[in-house]
Amino acid sequence: MSSLPTPSGDGKYRIKVLNQDKYVECIPSATQWLQLNPLNSASDTQKWKLAAVSGKSGVYTITSVLNNAGLQYVRTSETYWGYGYPSPTANCSSLNWVIRECCEGGQSYSKITLDGDERSFYFDSNADSSYYPGTGPCAVNFYYEKSSISDGPNQCFVFEKVPDEPVPTAALDVIFLQDVTGSQQPYIDKARDEVRNILLTLVKDRKVIENKLRANVVIFRDHPPEEDSLLTTSMGFTEDLSKISTYLAGQRAFGGGDGPEAQCDALADALAADWNDGTTKVVILTTDAPPHGIGEDNDGFPNGCPLQNDPCVITDFFCDRGIVLYVIACEPTMDSYRKATEFYTGIARKTGGDLLPLGDVNHLVNLIEGSLKESVSKQSLAIAHKRNILAMGSDVDAAAQRLHAQFSQSKVQVETLSVGDYYKDSSEFQNQIALWAQRGKKLAELKAVTSGISGSKIKESFRSGGQPASSVKSQDITLEQTKTVVRMALAK
Repeated sequence: MSSLPTPSGDGKYRIKVLNQDKYVECIPSATQWLQLNPLNSASDTQKWKLAAVSGKSGVYTITSVLNNAGLQYVRTSETYWGYGYPSPTANCSSLNWVIRECCEGGQSYSKITLDGDERSFYFDSNADSSYYPGTGPCAVNFYYEKSSISDGPNQCFVFEKVPDEPVPTAALDVIFLQDVTGSQQPYIDKARDEVRNILLTLVKDRKVIENKLRANVVIFRDHPPEEDSLLTTSMGFTEDLSKISTYLAGQRAFGGGDGPEAQCDALADALAADWNDGTTKVVILTTDAPPHGIGEDNDGFPNGCPLQNDPCVITDFFCDRGIVLYVIACEPTMDSYRKATEFYTGIARKTGGDLLPLGDVNHLVNLIEGSLKESVSKQSLAIAHKRNILAMGSDVDAAAQRLHAQFSQSKVQVETLSVGDYYKDSSEFQNQIALWAQRGKKLAELKAVTSGISGSKIKESFRSGGQPASSVKSQDITLEQTKTVVRMALAK
C-alpha cells in the first residue's frame, strides 16, 4: 500500500512509522492509550479519521474509527517522565494536532505534536515497558524532538489512505424453499437458528441496502395420496427477519411418501411470489429428494407434477426474470437417486446458481451466506453496468461476450462462492448436467434423453460424512457469471 508524507485531505488513514511495519493502534481499556503494532488490516483499531481544522494549515483532529474516541493528551508528573501520552477518549472531541512535514535523505514524512503546545513534544515510543501507565511495550508517548530519522525513528510517520467503504447498491429478495418431509428436521432447525443472522450480516457488511432486504419461506411435502397433510404453504415476503425464525420454529418434518416430493410446486410458488423490481432475486431450495417426473424409481407420479408445474419451464422463467436458484442437496440421501444430482445441478446452473452438496448440517450457514454474497455481488455489477448492457440488446449470449471482454480488460472481479469437490467428476456426469441445463425444453423431453449414473457419485473421502471446505473470495469474473449479470440487468 502506498504511503503519503501527510494526509491528502479529510478521510480515514492508518498512521505508520516510516520504513517499519508499525502502525498507531488504539488499545481500548479503562485508560485508553496507543501502541505501535504490526499491520492488522482486518481491524478498525489501526484506522483513524483525520479532519483538517478550518483556518489552520497542517492541523487536524484525530478520531478513532473503532469507537469515535477523540485523541486527547494525558500529562501528569507520573506519565512517562512528565512528557505524557496521547489518549483516545470516548465521548470526547479530538484536540487539534499539528502534522508537520519533514524531509531527510530524500524521504518525506511527518511528525505529530499538539497544536499550541510551546514545549513541542512529539509522538514517540520506547520498546520497553519501563514507564507509566503500564501500557506494555511499544506504547506511544510524547518526547522531545530528535534531530534525525536514525536518532528518533519512532517520531517519523507516514499515512496510508483507507479506501472508503463501498456504498451498497443492491436490494435483496430471497425465498427459502424448505422440504419438511422425513429426515429434514436438523436442516429446518439449523435454518431456524441461523438464517436471520446470515441476512443481518449482509446488511452489517454493507452488501445489501439497509431496509431493502426481504425474505420468504415456502414449505412443501407432496401431493395426495402420497401425502395428505400438506402440498405447499408460503409465509410471504417480510422485512421483519425475526418472523423467519418464528415460522421455521413451528415446522415439524414428517411424511412424504414415495421419495420424490413437491419441489415443482414449491418452485412454482417462488416464481409467482411478489418479487420487488430491481432486487437481487434468489431462491434457495433445501431438500434430499428429487421432484416427480425426472425418471427415478418408485415415483408415485412418474409423468411429473399432477398440477403440470414443469421445473424446466419454471427455471427458464427464472432466467428471464433474473432469479438465481441454488439447491442445497442434503447428503448422502440425495446421492441414492440416479438422476437427482445432475438434474438439480443443471437447472440451477442454468439460472446462474448451482447445486451445493451438504454432508454436514453445520456447514449450512456457509453455503447460504456464500450463495447470497455471490448473487448480491453480481447484482451490484448489473446495476453499475445496466445502461451499457441495455445498449447491447436483448441477446444475452452476445451481450455477455462483449461485456466479459470489457470486464477482462478492466480486471473486474466478483465475490465467488467456491466449494471443494464433493462428487466424483467424469465426462458423463458433466454431459448429463449440460442436458438438464438446456433452455427451451420441457421436462418430458429432457427425461427422455438423460440417463442415470450407476453407483455413488460421492467421493470416497466423504461417503462416511464430512464436507469439503467452502469460501467466498473476489476473483476475476467468468463468462458464465457475466451471463447472469446480463440477465439481472435485463430483468425488471
